[in-house]
Amino acid sequence: MLSPADIRARRWLILGLTLAFLTSFLSFERWRGELDGGDSLGYYLHLPATLLYGDNGNYEKTLTAAHKQIKYVPDPKEQISNTEPAPLGRHVRWPVGVAVMTSPFFGMAHLYCLVSGAYPADGFSLPYRFFAGLAPMFYVLWGFWALFGVLRRYYSLEITIVTLLTLALGTNLFYFAAFHNFMAHAFLFGLIAWLLERTIRFWDAPGIRGAAWLGLIGGFIALTRLHDALVMLVPVLWGVDTWAKLRERVVFLLGKAHWMALAALIGLIILIPQSMYYKTVSGQWWWYAYGNEKLDLRHPHILGGWFDYKNGWLIYTPIMALSLLGIFWMKRYVRPALTPLLIVLPLHVYIAYSWWCWFYTNGYGSRPMVDLYPLLALSLAAFYQISWRGLVGKIALGVLLVFCSWLNIFQVWQFHVGLIWSEYENRAHFWEMLGKTKTSRNALIAWSSRERQPRTPPVFVGKLGENGCEDSTGTHFVREPKHGGNFAIRMDEQEFGGEVISPPGSLKDARAGDWIRVSVWGYVPGRTKLWDQFGMAVLTVTFHDSDGKIIHDRALRIAPQIGNPEGSIWNAGATDQWGEASYFVQIPKDFSPEGFVKAYVWNPRREKLFIDDLGMELWRQ
Repeated sequence: MLSPADIRARRWLILGLTLAFLTSFLSFERWRGELDGGDSLGYYLHLPATLLYGDNGNYEKTLTAAHKQIKYVPDPKEQISNTEPAPLGRHVRWPVGVAVMTSPFFGMAHLYCLVSGAYPADGFSLPYRFFAGLAPMFYVLWGFWALFGVLRRYYSLEITIVTLLTLALGTNLFYFAAFHNFMAHAFLFGLIAWLLERTIRFWDAPGIRGAAWLGLIGGFIALTRLHDALVMLVPVLWGVDTWAKLRERVVFLLGKAHWMALAALIGLIILIPQSMYYKTVSGQWWWYAYGNEKLDLRHPHILGGWFDYKNGWLIYTPIMALSLLGIFWMKRYVRPALTPLLIVLPLHVYIAYSWWCWFYTNGYGSRPMVDLYPLLALSLAAFYQISWRGLVGKIALGVLLVFCSWLNIFQVWQFHVGLIWSEYENRAHFWEMLGKTKTSRNALIAWSSRERQPRTPPVFVGKLGENGCEDSTGTHFVREPKHGGNFAIRMDEQEFGGEVISPPGSLKDARAGDWIRVSVWGYVPGRTKLWDQFGMAVLTVTFHDSDGKIIHDRALRIAPQIGNPEGSIWNAGATDQWGEASYFVQIPKDFSPEGFVKAYVWNPRREKLFIDDLGMELWRQ
């Protein structure tokens, strides 16, 4: 039972978090374009298709309306966005849970449009977008309301507040609450927080009403993200920490089979909208909607999911490492939660990172971990409780919390203005941009090549080779456009071109830590510009041992280096002009002077590009 002081503290905390989230939400203004595509549009389409247009399985009316508001959504008569072929028409792969929980907000937006007449009541105008953005924020705050009571039961008021502030400001939950928020994870955070609260209430006074609450919440969790239904092991295993208690729990559950049956029935009733949708689009009551996108349970990417620079959980939310350390002290402070956490966390991680796209695009940091933050809050608070002692401990943790919160919010801002793109980051670009408010050419090189450039200017040692592209006997050599000499190479009809190889003996004085500088001049015709940077031609460098085996390689996209002085990672480069693409690559430690270095242009998708004047040089710091 919360004391009057606790109740006041919770109100002020929720009010403060509401202001923080709402201010960020309005400042970023991501909500204006949140439903323009991707997963967010996929989750949302269920609402207008069901409530306004009645065209589930077809979507022509829905996407025609979307096309009027979202100018770059393809014409549904030519290409239908976010829908895919299904046995009985077309379908949206995303589950309906997010749409169901957003429906009251959709209704408010629709009512406003009808009454005011200021915006079209079409499901996609600005009021619908605004209210859709408020929905996940509401569920996150609703989750914090419940989690406050859960934490306060086991920890001091001070630790409870610090823990919740950590989750709200120091983790990627902030991103999903206030920025790119129309995703499942904000909703699941709120649901799982309330699952914890109702679990504790149930075991305080077991009863059929408590079982019904658990079934209701579990149903909505499954409706939103089916594999997250694993968290229903939490109420089953709560407080079970010995084999004797496990036997007691089994006996209890069997003795209350009618309670369990009611909970399961309620959960299944909640799943009816999903089942009906599958029946509409496939003719089956339950159907796998993700096509060829599947789990690969034999090859999970757990280390990558946590530590890779491509959305790695602890790379972008490092403060949550404390929640893992706190598990060691949970037995002292919140013993009933230890067994559920030790079972649910590994299972969740294993399944989440067995997904084919283990780095989970459309997010910042590893978004599946956000779902379990209510459970991890218990272990995080345990770490704080053991460390929050004495003036030194409090100052150290306070500084850490402030720093991690600043870093988290700052990097979300960097994401917002296009300085970073976490789902495709690499080590070099991450560290190049850490704490930076603007990008640079060195940052652009790091983004593309995964190679940081020299911190201080190196000294030129000598030229290793050059290729002026003057062999005019091939049909891919052209006189115009050219950069120097008489010819250039036309690359749109070949995969490789412009090779330069270091001559034998030219690297006998080279040593690990020296730099190889490679360069090429490129020209992209205006009407053939390629916007997909992952399909662009690259200037490739490979280091070989004496047997010719590649021991190290790097590649730099050529087009974005042309006419892009600010070094934006979103700039596909200027057209109809020559520009130099060049970068330094450090000689690896295992490179032998008996080996050689090769530079060439690789054009896997036959980008329309002309190249000229390749060069390779040795530099030293």
